[in-house]
Amino acid sequence: MANGTRTLTLVIVLIVGVAVGWFIGRGAPPAPPPPPPTPVPTCPTPGDHLIQVGPKAGDVSEPKAAISLSKGHKVLWIARDNEKPLAITFKASDFPPEANHEPPFEGGQAGQDQVITCNPGGVCNPGRINPNLKDKLPDCPKSLYYKYWQTLGEETADAGIIIEK
Repeated sequence: MANGTRTLTLVIVLIVGVAVGWFIGRGAPPAPPPPPPTPVPTCPTPGDHLIQVGPKAGDVSEPKAAISLSKGHKVLWIARDNEKPLAITFKASDFPPEANHEPPFEGGQAGQDQVITCNPGGVCNPGRINPNLKDKLPDCPKSLYYKYWQTLGEETADAGIIIEK
């Protein structure tokens, strides 16, 4: 009987050893791959702009010019055709909701269209950015986007400006 007990004990030890070895050899599951890096938000580079419109109203040198209130940037428009009058219209219905009905440039009235006109061959100068927007401008990467309509002669097309803090 002593030999039978040894064989049984040896088989049990061997089975337990194989099971322990299998668990040790298997190890922990591999770590999941790291998530892809989130892109760093970028802000458009604000600056002063001279936007040329023409020869057709839809031809705009900078369809999304960025300006900064805190840096005192200005934007001007000029028609490439010296014979056609140019008008830039910011419709109150297109004002961004975050602006609380404020027009983009000083001198305008809240909730009303803002129209900047110039003579043929002249420069459309809207003045400075509306100081009432100071507390409404979000931090980067958000900004206020003002869609506008440029009318050159009898043609009209749209573009936009981006106003940053």
